[in-house]
Amino acid sequence: MRFRYPIYYLLLLMAYMDTGWAQTCCTGGVPITGAIRLNQPEKKSLGLALNYDNNKIEDFFQEDEKLDADYIQRRTTTISLQADYGLTDKLSLLLLVPYAWMSEGVTQGNATEEVQKSSLGDISLMGNYIIYNKSRFNASLGGGIKFPTGKTDQRDQFILPPTLQVGTGSVDFIFFADTRTTFNFRKSLTLQQTFSYKLNTTGSQFASHENYTFGNEFQSFTSLSDQILIGRMLHTPSLLMRMRIADNNQIEDLTDINSGGLWLYLVPGWSLELSRRVSAGVFMELPVYRNLNGFQLTTTSRVIASVYVNLSKKAKVPEF
Repeated sequence: MRFRYPIYYLLLLMAYMDTGWAQTCCTGGVPITGAIRLNQPEKKSLGLALNYDNNKIEDFFQEDEKLDADYIQRRTTTISLQADYGLTDKLSLLLLVPYAWMSEGVTQGNATEEVQKSSLGDISLMGNYIIYNKSRFNASLGGGIKFPTGKTDQRDQFILPPTLQVGTGSVDFIFFADTRTTFNFRKSLTLQQTFSYKLNTTGSQFASHENYTFGNEFQSFTSLSDQILIGRMLHTPSLLMRMRIADNNQIEDLTDINSGGLWLYLVPGWSLELSRRVSAGVFMELPVYRNLNGFQLTTTSRVIASVYVNLSKKAKVPEF
């Protein structure tokens, strides 16, 4: 097993993922990019994954300075079903269907008002093609589409803003490139590098805004993982660095100056092979550096877990 982070948001993910539901006050849709594993199943091989993504969003930032403020507490929990299918030895498809629970509490004095909503999120379909696979180096290219299946008209007492809706109301496009390298001195040690770009179109289904466009985003994932046999169980510890760069959001004809920026996260993880057909992993995403545009609410911490089941007759453990 190897730690897999493709993307979007890449996606995915995207579920959002890479992706996936708001990741910050200025990011729409489920944070799928962190929960997705883009596997490379064998030809005519089917695998199913259940992904869990819990995002605690309570940090206030003014550009690169963290502010002493805690009057808003936001949390997003996403459960996504992922299906992988190998069309050929080189081409595979991934379907991601997310469901999200969102809550936000606003404290004023001694009183706290809380909003809680849940709904099906935006469904994503992606493809991955291996362009090079020899010796100890593997390279692939891929892309996908995120469809506007998530709700964009949820309300509490009033219509919620786009950043608190489960869907983005737009058809978005994901492009990514992935490389993996293993080493002669330790064959189980793997270095993986993934780049992704998510091109967002304008959402026109929001009740609060006729036109709202979330900023395009670039992500880089660099991970190092190893395999260790403990007893009869194969363990895979990993360490990943995720960088995300997002453009400003557009509201009608105006630029939202309190959106977009640069994020760096450190992601330690641990996965294990439960059986020949089943594997599981858990990962913690911790912020290292943030330099954001204007004033924003952003992620404090994030936990991601996944269970993968190979349904093919010749079961092969997936690569995390």
